Amino acid sequence: MRMTENTVMTGQNHLHDAPPAGQIKAALTRPFSRDQIRFKPGSGEWYPYIEGDDMQDRLIEAIGNTFDLSLDTCMTVGSNIVVSGHLSIPGLGRRAGMGVQEHTSRAGKEMGADMLKGALADLMKSCLHKFDCGTQVRRMAPLKAPTGRDVRLNPRQVDAYLNRYFSATPPGGARPMSADQPSPTGPPDITDMRCEGCPTIMNQAQVAYSMHHLKRRLCNNCQKVAANG
Repeated sequence: MRMTENTVMTGQNHLHDAPPAGQIKAALTRPFSRDQIRFKPGSGEWYPYIEGDDMQDRLIEAIGNTFDLSLDTCMTVGSNIVVSGHLSIPGLGRRAGMGVQEHTSRAGKEMGADMLKGALADLMKSCLHKFDCGTQVRRMAPLKAPTGRDVRLNPRQVDAYLNRYFSATPPGGARPMSADQPSPTGPPDITDMRCEGCPTIMNQAQVAYSMHHLKRRLCNNCQKVAANG
């Protein structure tokens, strides 16, 4: 399946209503709050992230209905649907990105329309990251804890981890870490799942391992080639 240059979400009819570029940038890069942090398992670690709905809400809050998310390609690669496209924001230009979504849910059911919806949400997040939205969370180190199908994070461990990045919660709500505040070395960039040496779409654990050890996104086969090269 392949599509080309289709606008899937747009507000171009209202571009004249867009706020000043500086105001948009400030809103997009404002740190997220403590209670918006979620975790996804990797290889023996849990990576902090912001859910797609929260990222989209931030985008709409920053510029209202004055953005343009366009779908450039859509294809099936193995057990994944992979989309590429770009997000245009008035005054800030446009950024390209890629979204990936598995065909089936963890329960083994076909996701149907939710499959494309999930891929587009991932595409929007990928583009927003390149506008520095969520940089604060991407700088956070992974939480080291056991992972597995039935493993759940210990709430006390999560609270202790978040205390490293957020001050004690004041009466008015969480006080987020400043985007400019120094933090421990963050997790590798796992928003792009494509191997740099071939068209293989890697999973999150493979990308994390490759970025940590090789500083490049390489699948298992390309890692062997690089080691023998």
